Amino acid sequence: MKPQISESQHTETTAGLSGAGMDRVVEKPGLTLGKKALIALALIVLVGGSYSLFAGTTTDSLRVEWDRLTVAEVIEGNFEEYILVSGVAQPRQSIFLDVVVGGRVEEVMVREGETVVEGQPLLRLVNNDLQLRLLSAETQRIEQVHQLEDFRSRIKRESLERRQELSDMDYQIKRLERQDRRNQVLLDEQLLAQQDFEATRDELEFYRRQRELTLESFEQDSLRSETQLQQMEASLKSMEENSAVTRRILDSLVVRAPMSGQLTALDAQPGQLLSSGKPLGQIDAVDGGFRVRAQIDEYYIDRVAVGQTARLEDRGETGAEVTVRRIFPEVSEGKFEVELDFAGDSPEGLRRGQTVRCRLQLGGTHDALLVPRDRFYHQTGGHWIYVVSGNHAERRDIRLGRRNPEHFEVLDGLAPGEQVVISGYEDFGNAVRLVAR
Repeated sequence: MKPQISESQHTETTAGLSGAGMDRVVEKPGLTLGKKALIALALIVLVGGSYSLFAGTTTDSLRVEWDRLTVAEVIEGNFEEYILVSGVAQPRQSIFLDVVVGGRVEEVMVREGETVVEGQPLLRLVNNDLQLRLLSAETQRIEQVHQLEDFRSRIKRESLERRQELSDMDYQIKRLERQDRRNQVLLDEQLLAQQDFEATRDELEFYRRQRELTLESFEQDSLRSETQLQQMEASLKSMEENSAVTRRILDSLVVRAPMSGQLTALDAQPGQLLSSGKPLGQIDAVDGGFRVRAQIDEYYIDRVAVGQTARLEDRGETGAEVTVRRIFPEVSEGKFEVELDFAGDSPEGLRRGQTVRCRLQLGGTHDALLVPRDRFYHQTGGHWIYVVSGNHAERRDIRLGRRNPEHFEVLDGLAPGEQVVISGYEDFGNAVRLVAR
């Protein structure tokens, strides 16, 4: 009986003979649904942990030390528009001393801090060149005086001589006129020769012409002498004026007090050479009172006007008032200057150069939404602020209006009772949210 071979055996035998059974493919089992769910959960946990770890370093959020922030409440209240102004007390009336003409200090007669009266000598200078100039000018003036006197004497002498000549001519003319009349009678009676008659008449005509020429010359000489005399007198007057100016300059070598008051500064020592125009010192009126000269930020240049009032905020003089008297137009280093006068007497004990702080009123008082002033404004310019909500703060756009030393006026973006971060934002970068660490 033949052994029976099963179909499976036949297949294996056939495969073995053909070689196909040696390269059989073995299939790997796939991921189950449960394993896929576990992997997805692990990824979610990993991403969430990474977010929690690095949330403080993103541009949207920043973890901060909450207790280092300054938080304030937005309130409704009266907004008073004023600024605090710091100035320096200056005498209401002062006169600065300077050197009119240079020289060497020979004597200092007073000291700083002393009270002086008008006209009192303060110091004396010496200028040898100026004294020599005055001496030379005086010599020239004296010479001119002598020349003028000599010229006047000569004019008088010449005038007298000419008058004498004219007088002699007048005498001869009168004598010859009488002789001519007598000769005419004798000539008519044929008792005188024609030749003798004509000789007398010719002599008469000569004296008449001579007198006219002499008189004309005398008038011309008089006019010429008068012109020369006026020129010499003008020259002498100019010399006298120059001498007077030089004497006044010499007198200015003695520096005198131009007004009564306190000599608050005098920069001069014996033997010191001082040039013309050099500042010497200052005299302050003793009972003239004080005024305040202050610098104000140029931000307020359009808000400050002459006539505005301010109250003193220090030295216990809160009742004293000052008024803006003058506004200087120049702006230097972001500030402009104003002068303020006390409404009444200056406070007792006030001294020149002492710092005075006052509260300058720019406008009235009105109801407004207020946020305290702090360093946040330096980074935001008042365009946005961090608003606190729970343990975080969100950035929010706002609009601020006027300001005083204590508050900003809120025009838009905030509501009463909201809490805001008002301390500096230097370390926050562009973070939109601040989260408590």
